[in-house]
Amino acid sequence: MFGRIVNGNFEVAPTAIVFENGGWISNPTDKQYIENGYKRLIETERPKISENECLKIVLTENESEINLSYEIQIIENGTI
Repeated sequence: MFGRIVNGNFEVAPTAIVFENGGWISNPTDKQYIENGYKRLIETERPKISENECLKIVLTENESEINLSYEIQIIENGTI
């Protein structure tokens, strides 16, 4: 899966890339996604949590990929 981080959120790459000049690419290849500023998403395995825990999604980015990992957070008295 390809996408990019926009305002701190992961945005999935579209199935068609539209250009300002009116041109477009349907079903882009991996290379075309990369050439147009999208990066591959690498997701770690989602940990199992207990009843008093929740998961926080953590996105980190380097030059070639976006990594999605999870932090376990403890819920105490109904709050995180």
